[in-house]
Amino acid sequence: MSYLDRLEEWMEVRGLTDVSRRLFKWVARDFLKFCRERSLKLSKESVLSYLSWLNVSSGSRLWYWRMLRKCFEVWGLEWFTPVEEARYKPKPPERISRTIVSLEDFNRLYEAAEETWLKLALRIAAETGARRLQIAMMRREHFNPRDRTLYIPPIKRSLDRVEILSEELASMLKQYLDSRRDRHPQLILDEKGEPLTVEKMNSEMASLKKKAGLNIRHLGWHSLRRSWATWLYQEGMRELEIQRLGGWKSPQMVSIYVGLTTSETLQREKQLHPLKKQPTP
Repeated sequence: MSYLDRLEEWMEVRGLTDVSRRLFKWVARDFLKFCRERSLKLSKESVLSYLSWLNVSSGSRLWYWRMLRKCFEVWGLEWFTPVEEARYKPKPPERISRTIVSLEDFNRLYEAAEETWLKLALRIAAETGARRLQIAMMRREHFNPRDRTLYIPPIKRSLDRVEILSEELASMLKQYLDSRRDRHPQLILDEKGEPLTVEKMNSEMASLKKKAGLNIRHLGWHSLRRSWATWLYQEGMRELEIQRLGGWKSPQMVSIYVGLTTSETLQREKQLHPLKKQPTP
């Protein structure tokens, strides 16, 4: 029985969701391919080599570590001891400032993107608040051109949801899919016809920021999700509505994602306070 078959059997017994199965198989296949191409044995050393090779953030590297730890457990391979884990386990990312982009800055990013797939990914992130991994996981059947709806697959224990797209984005997606000659199930493929990966999206965003001339610290794909929530709040959408649209189980997540400046808050208070909004006699 192959390593992937053993993993599949374990996931069947555990009753994992389709999303969790895809994530486990995604990491397992990539790791096995990495080792096979370099003639490496499946070992703790190959795990460290693989994690060093990945072009991802520290937070994503920690996620890969956890997925591989479970794979090694299922495969019956030796994993790191507690002492070794304390030394080699990727550290969680430091809390960084919550970057929010304006519509003007988003349009600069969007206009700087030349590849169709990148424009689509940017627009989906800004219109729906979908995370980069969710965009990479989207499949053809998730898009309904007749109703202009897009299913957002759940990750990180989030709720699944369906978004209504703008006419412009729905038309772009339809034209893009109609122009493709392949039968690949993924909704968006990169310029080489390969399925999107988080690593690919991150590298493209880094290049795109420079191309757009945006020197904004910590600006990334997750900034578009924060911006999406902030834009809706600024337009008057209630927190519970944003919570449901964002797929969050807790309303506290809205306060974490929405970013408002002091001047914006004061201006809003001036407009709504019953005494402050009264005309001067």
